[in-house]
Amino acid sequence: MTAAIKQTAPNPREVAVIFLAKAKGDVAKATRAMTEKVREDAALFRVLMDPLVEQAVYDAIRAVCRADRRRIWNAPTVHADDPATRVRALSSGTAATLLNMPLPGGKRLGLATRAEVSEAAEFYLRQASNMSAKGQWLRLIAQAVPDGVTVKSVITEARLNELRQEAGYAE
Repeated sequence: MTAAIKQTAPNPREVAVIFLAKAKGDVAKATRAMTEKVREDAALFRVLMDPLVEQAVYDAIRAVCRADRRRIWNAPTVHADDPATRVRALSSGTAATLLNMPLPGGKRLGLATRAEVSEAAEFYLRQASNMSAKGQWLRLIAQAVPDGVTVKSVITEARLNELRQEAGYAE
């Protein structure tokens, strides 16, 4: 009785280990050899490329959302109490309404529920808090380092951790 053997996609890490061993640790040589193998082996190519393609697509879509958000957020406001200006702006396509601003997941603000808006607010507040703590931490470090001197020559890792706590960094 023979069982059907299921063919699985190659594991890139295992393939890399094999090629690195064959090249006796020579990274450049292993890279060239494995690159040839990847180009010949469609399954290995897909395993390696699919995540890269997905990430590139995701980045492109996020870039569009960021650009839309920036354009809408920074657009001149067209007030509802000025109908003539509003009509001209809308007819020329220059009016950017805040209702169209994409939230972090891509949904437009005008179509979002209270829960979705709250979630988006928390996302931005967490991000702002994190960036603020990092900025404050770097400011404290800069104050402790004389001009022309490197950080590592005057501040220890322990002191960097103390300054991080002082800056309000919360894990």
